[in-house]
Amino acid sequence: MFNDPLSIEALDVTSNPEKFCDTPEQFTWSWAVLKAERGQVVKINCLPAPSHRIVHKNNLTDRIRRHIKAMGLPARPPALIAPGALA
Repeated sequence: MFNDPLSIEALDVTSNPEKFCDTPEQFTWSWAVLKAERGQVVKINCLPAPSHRIVHKNNLTDRIRRHIKAMGLPARPPALIAPGALA
């Protein structure tokens, strides 16, 4: 199915959003290529602007850690195991 270079590149873009987060037009193009592979039509003019924000994994992890610290929560919360579950 994904033998042609365009399809392989489109699959790479849609499978790794954090790698291509600075070029949203590449997502539109990739999505259209993958839909065409399935015989489906995409009306590019009807698509709204991207409404999601993709954050690099490292930045997201850092943001989560800063939020946990700011909330005063433990870095590693206690295990959520019901009493007597591991008898």
